[in-house]
Amino acid sequence: MAFDNDGQRTWLDFDGDDTLKTVTLPPYLEQIYADGEDLYVLFESGATHYRKAKLGFHADRVVKLDLGSLMHSR
Repeated sequence: MAFDNDGQRTWLDFDGDDTLKTVTLPPYLEQIYADGEDLYVLFESGATHYRKAKLGFHADRVVKLDLGSLMHSR
């Protein structure tokens, strides 16, 4: 999700009027980090505990996404 913060508020309540974009990502998302137009995502499914489980999705790498593409996707 991307939220609108005009710099005037010191907090967001994460409700509908603050949401700019919602993006569906694979399950087990653990951490995200934005750097300019790049978004880095890390998934819990890469941990040993989850790799041994029979899950439909495993990611054992940091995944780099383009924020501009995500923000403009449908």
